[in-house]
Amino acid sequence: MLIIFKEKTDEKDFWYWFNNSADFLFLIDIILTFFSAYYDDDFMMVYNHKIIAINYLKSWLFIDVMAIFPFWIFEKFGGSGNVNGVVRIARVGRMWKLVKLTRVIRVIKLIN
Repeated sequence: MLIIFKEKTDEKDFWYWFNNSADFLFLIDIILTFFSAYYDDDFMMVYNHKIIAINYLKSWLFIDVMAIFPFWIFEKFGGSGNVNGVVRIARVGRMWKLVKLTRVIRVIKLIN
């Protein structure tokens, strides 16, 4: 996750560690989602890991991976022309992190 309006530097400050920690937590979320049961359209709980994985592959996996993909690699090693446009478009996926974060907060509130 890249903090908006922060000047880009090579310095490893608080925001560097915050961004990398958030990306790591969302990577863990991706892994856990592959093993999390869910309710299907008939309100039946699905426990089969193969069905869970296929469902996740067909639904949110691409968006989740795009949200944590290290696009700075493109900027660092080939940042010109069309690559920058692709990087800007792909950063929209990072907004999904905020949606997932609100979902996590709701779950925590329900548990408490």
